[in-house]
Amino acid sequence: CELGLCCPDEREGGVKMMSLENMTVRARLGVAGVVVLLGLFALSGYTLSQIRSDAMSAHSVRIKHIVEVSQGIVANYQKLEADKKLSRDEAQTQAKEALRSLRFNKDDYFFLYDFSGRALMVAGNPKIEGQVLLDKTDDKGFKLWQAIVDTGKSGSGYIDYWFPRAGAKESSPKRGYVIGVPEWHWIVGTGGYVDDVDAEVSKDAVRSGL
Repeated sequence: CELGLCCPDEREGGVKMMSLENMTVRARLGVAGVVVLLGLFALSGYTLSQIRSDAMSAHSVRIKHIVEVSQGIVANYQKLEADKKLSRDEAQTQAKEALRSLRFNKDDYFFLYDFSGRALMVAGNPKIEGQVLLDKTDDKGFKLWQAIVDTGKSGSGYIDYWFPRAGAKESSPKRGYVIGVPEWHWIVGTGGYVDDVDAEVSKDAVRSGL
């Protein structure tokens, strides 16, 4: 009972807890300090969670908008075909090469698959072009290419998967977005690495902590 938290109850022969009003100043300060620390930890946890949630939302929206831009590029070549200025083969070849040269963020790129799962243009890995990849999985066993085809055929949507960075052996989490082009039976898409978002969140966490 040095801190004034309890005192013997001689009438009942036991120990009775004292109210906050009867605590010593030292005990009150100790309780207040614990409450403040717990509050700060809870607030920090909520803030970091909210920062990451907002960052992931922004990341997802950015990827979606980027793919919508690539869809617009393909649509331009579809119009050239419709206007008889290019044959379908010419329009498709030029659309592929227009997307192949584009890069954003660090080394992110676009890809094109057809409805059968055949790689038509993969700017980051042209060696797989021409291959049908429906039976392939990412490093976590997820049937990525089947998901690309299913999502593209249904219209558009996000896909979460694991994929190695350029020159890396280990895979990292990635969020992709794809849009189907039904007139050509194409699927256009891209993906962005989630750990890039986590790196930004870590910087915000340091700033919040300071």
